[in-house]
Amino acid sequence: MVDLSRKIKTGAAHAGITEAEIASRLETSPQNFSKRAKTWGKRAEELEALAAAMGAELRLEFVFPDGFTV
Repeated sequence: MVDLSRKIKTGAAHAGITEAEIASRLETSPQNFSKRAKTWGKRAEELEALAAAMGAELRLEFVFPDGFTV
């Protein structure tokens, strides 16, 4: 299982922004952002908005051992 919370923290650090700034860009409070962090990923639209808030591109892929990617 992917630890999305850790990915958000790492992405924010890489982008040089705080999680509070991400919350602001998503037009929510830091408190609501923290609460929602436990349920992020239920909808692709949320992940796309989160990626955009960090200035990143979202890529969802299935990568098989032989290199085939879907």
